[in-house]
Amino acid sequence: MGKESGDLEGMRVVIVSAGGGYYAIVQIAQGGAEDPKPEFVAANVKRMSIEFTAGSEKFRGTVSAAGLTLKNAAGESQTLKRKPCGSYFK
Repeated sequence: MGKESGDLEGMRVVIVSAGGGYYAIVQIAQGGAEDPKPEFVAANVKRMSIEFTAGSEKFRGTVSAAGLTLKNAAGESQTLKRKPCGSYFK
């Protein structure tokens, strides 16, 4: 949430294994009062690296015990802290 505006900002990513592949459930908030609609996208996972495209943006990242560090095509980086799976699906 934006500190000054109170608008929703940030990104949420859940990685799941299904049907012999990997998928990411991606939610990107860029301001506004409502949660944005999540996207279910195919993800390419190799060891601790992940790549996926959400909307028109391509992301590359590395998974660690602490969370997921992602870079977009512009080279902007952010780290998403790991949370228990149950906290996302409430």
